Amino acid sequence: PSNSRVSKLYRQTLLFSGHQTVEFQSVVNRYCTSHAGVFRIKPFHQPGSITNVVHRIKQVFQLIECDSPTSMAEKRFAFFRDSVLPRLQQSTQTRTLVFVPSYFDYVRVRNLYRQKSKDFVVSFCVLSEYSSNREVTHSRSTFFHGEKDFMLMTERFHFFRRYRIRGVHNIVFYGLPMFASFYSELLNMLPEADTNVLVLYTKFDALALNGVLGRDRARKVLTSDRSTHLFC
Repeated sequence: PSNSRVSKLYRQTLLFSGHQTVEFQSVVNRYCTSHAGVFRIKPFHQPGSITNVVHRIKQVFQLIECDSPTSMAEKRFAFFRDSVLPRLQQSTQTRTLVFVPSYFDYVRVRNLYRQKSKDFVVSFCVLSEYSSNREVTHSRSTFFHGEKDFMLMTERFHFFRRYRIRGVHNIVFYGLPMFASFYSELLNMLPEADTNVLVLYTKFDALALNGVLGRDRARKVLTSDRSTHLFC
């Protein structure tokens, strides 16, 4: 029994990841308790996937005020429902792709769009990891031909399918992607002119911001007094 209590102090744990996430860091902090300490190797220079965007595209990073990580989901949804969606409905920004990293957030946003569609306020289609091939084909076709104004897509769908979504003119990132490379991949689907990108983030998204913007840009964004930041 005494040995079992101290064995964790002598265990050697090796963890490898192509990108850094809060969940990954949590595992290290909670379970990697070797008496010899923790050693981390990471790239010295991280320019961010934003440098891989081909065209000059207006990209607005919008801060969502949030006091704790536990309230992030509620604050993000409320901001999208009360500020982003009404603005999109009133503007001419049709053919908008709404990228939602978490499937749980995706369900909430999808239900919101369903509620709006009952009142003939919005028309939308969806792409998730649970969409059948027939549903994927139908959604891509209706969106490309302008029959639907919005497309909701999860990060896991893009991870598994990697389709080039035709007809996209604008993108809203409901949250920053876990895989930073997805940011530039999606933006490179956009045409060169008359496009807009909106990215929602909180102060707790520092690791994801590092991957997208690079450490230097992310630090300036997170320490700024402004709530919106424009990149082109």
